[in-house]
Amino acid sequence: MKHQRWADLVRTTSFRLALLYALLFGVSAVVLFAVFYWAAIGAMSGQLDAGLDAERAVLEDRYRKGGIGALSAAITERLKNPVHPLSYLLQDVSGRVLAGNLPAVPSLRVGRSEIEAPIGTSAVDVDYEPIVFRTLGVPLNGGGFLFLGQDAHSLDELREFVVQAFGWGAAATLVLAVLGGMAMSTSVLRRVEAINRASERIMAGDLKRRLPTTKGGRTGTGDEFDRLAANLNVMLDRIEGLVQGLRQVSTDIAHDLRTPLGRLRRTLELARDSALADNGSSILTAIENATAEVDMLLTTFGALLRIAQIETGAARRGFAPVDLSAVLEAVLEVYTSAAEEKNQTLGRRIAAGIRVIGDRALLTQMLANLVENALRHSPVGANIEVALCASSGAKGPQVTISDDGPGIPEAERHKVFQRFYRLDVSRSTPGNGLGLALVAAITDLHGAEIRLFDNTPRGLRVELIFTETITLPATAKECRG
Repeated sequence: MKHQRWADLVRTTSFRLALLYALLFGVSAVVLFAVFYWAAIGAMSGQLDAGLDAERAVLEDRYRKGGIGALSAAITERLKNPVHPLSYLLQDVSGRVLAGNLPAVPSLRVGRSEIEAPIGTSAVDVDYEPIVFRTLGVPLNGGGFLFLGQDAHSLDELREFVVQAFGWGAAATLVLAVLGGMAMSTSVLRRVEAINRASERIMAGDLKRRLPTTKGGRTGTGDEFDRLAANLNVMLDRIEGLVQGLRQVSTDIAHDLRTPLGRLRRTLELARDSALADNGSSILTAIENATAEVDMLLTTFGALLRIAQIETGAARRGFAPVDLSAVLEAVLEVYTSAAEEKNQTLGRRIAAGIRVIGDRALLTQMLANLVENALRHSPVGANIEVALCASSGAKGPQVTISDDGPGIPEAERHKVFQRFYRLDVSRSTPGNGLGLALVAAITDLHGAEIRLFDNTPRGLRVELIFTETITLPATAKECRG
């Protein structure tokens, strides 16, 4: 089990990312080390070379003025100083050593180099341990050779220090990267396992379960796991709502269709009895009633199918620019005669040229349902006003339908958009309780918002606000409250 946990830990993306970052950091450190090494060693080598160049200039001046004898005397004089930093070697044309404390050089090296010599840097140093010298070989005009050397022990120590520091730093970086990767992977794996456990419970049927966004009773950190879990929880809320809605629909269908099916059965029984009594007129009436009941059932199932199709979002593929002003004008023209039959006033304030993105047929059906509801539930002689204007803050166009009917109690306003839900005062009127459910589905499909308010002094005011607007003329006035 422990071996499996380590294997899972190593396979995590966070662990691999930690190793990748360690590799990238290592490459960066190598580049930085090379630059630092070159700069530090170059600076110290430059200081040593500057001292050698200054001494060469002085000795060459002495050689020009007094010849090789004067040069030899100058070197001997300098070596008498026990703290003199330089070492010397002066050879004649034959290679014989004339002065200096460096051993004879078998192959003379002209220019700068580094050598190891088994002597010290002064006359008092007699330990004969090899010392690294930064040297400068200068050929003399008379055929001799001058060799200057300066103790480069500090330069060698600097090289060793830089290499060791880099080595220890690289080792520490690798260890910290592995430990950090393991710690981070452990934390990530713990979060993933918590999400997996919650997912398994959800798949097992516990739709109330949600992915964890807190740890140890403390609020989440707001990291990508919290954001992912929050988004998935919203999705799960939506799925739970859809499942509950499906269950509710099944229950409502079983409940609401029992009545028309019962009536249909009684009608058919009457037809059977009439047939036995050989009463033709009664049979015809029974058939007409049965046909009406079947038509109502077909209408109900058609509305349910339409709502289901809309909620899948497939209709969005057919979205196109729609002249909302023209659609609303056409709907009001259709219902003008129905308003006149009840002596109702159907007023309108419609701004021209407002265009939105949507499905023209669905928008027409949605607006028709809202206008029809206002006419149906308003008494004879009522005033219904329909307006299309700019919403508050110019977020988009707003359709407002106001009536002076009985209204809807505030406690039930969120329920009227559910399938088959009908207010008590509406149960005696024709209908199946799917009109506003269809309106809600079309509204959600178009990314719009529908709200219900009390109308002043009585009645209901419906506000439908769109967001996906193409054209909102500057002349469109803001809606009045």
